[in-house]
Amino acid sequence: MAKIWADRILAGTRDFEKVPASLKSAVKEILQMKLDGGEITEDEYKKALGVKI
Repeated sequence: MAKIWADRILAGTRDFEKVPASLKSAVKEILQMKLDGGEITEDEYKKALGVKI
């Protein structure tokens, strides 16, 4: 379920703030792995988490 949330956040159809509390850490971990693996940029990571760039 966390992967689905991460994918939807990156697609722009969901916001990180709407992720259920029980899944937030797992979603953040998936996004971090995508960043570390070069699948997304640091700006995309920050945007996904709702951090102002």
